[in-house]
Amino acid sequence: QEKLVFEAKDFGVFDKPTQIYTHPKGYFYHESLLDCIQSHFSKNAHPAHRLDYETSGLVLAGKTSQSVKDLKALFMQKKVKKTYLALAHGLVDKSIIIDKPILTPENIQKDLRIRSQISPLGKPSITLVEPLSYNPFLDISLLKITPLTGRTHQIRLHLSSVWHRIVGEGLYGVADEEAREYLQLKCKNNAPTLMLHAASLEFEFKGAIYKIASPMPERFMPFLKDLPLFY
Repeated sequence: QEKLVFEAKDFGVFDKPTQIYTHPKGYFYHESLLDCIQSHFSKNAHPAHRLDYETSGLVLAGKTSQSVKDLKALFMQKKVKKTYLALAHGLVDKSIIIDKPILTPENIQKDLRIRSQISPLGKPSITLVEPLSYNPFLDISLLKITPLTGRTHQIRLHLSSVWHRIVGEGLYGVADEEAREYLQLKCKNNAPTLMLHAASLEFEFKGAIYKIASPMPERFMPFLKDLPLFY
């Protein structure tokens, strides 16, 4: 269940579960994090950024239209440091900088146009990846990820481009047919859960410095039983 994890005078930070939209989507009513934000504060409250439906973790929300605008500006100016936790296939034994341009969906015309793609026509996109632990039995690495840019599906696409697809990923690093099946399952709420979690936000707002962290999600635990953690 989504919950308010931190509150200041102008904003709140919510922990979004996986498989919930940040904003309502399309013509049909879907429960979204926006409902939760507005029931805590008021109809003027809005998220200042969004997480994918599949991604869990921290979302910053302004309480008034002015604070929403001010917080959105921080994201636009890259003044918010975001870190994520991910479980990915394969052994990652050293830090990686993934620097590959991304073309986002609004510029792609085809049936799987929800997918971003790596393309020289895309915008510069950089993701820092640090290994935290490794499960040799499942061949899965726990990673700390810091995106330096904010493209659609950036972390998911970048990791699959270096052969470390996120566990539960159905869109990237899979055949088109599999991606179509995944999207159909997603419509019915039957898709596997993506192991990607927005774990911390760090920013300065009105002279104060905030660092807000979210604990490791329950769904990560079975993959990490009895493993040493390096962080």
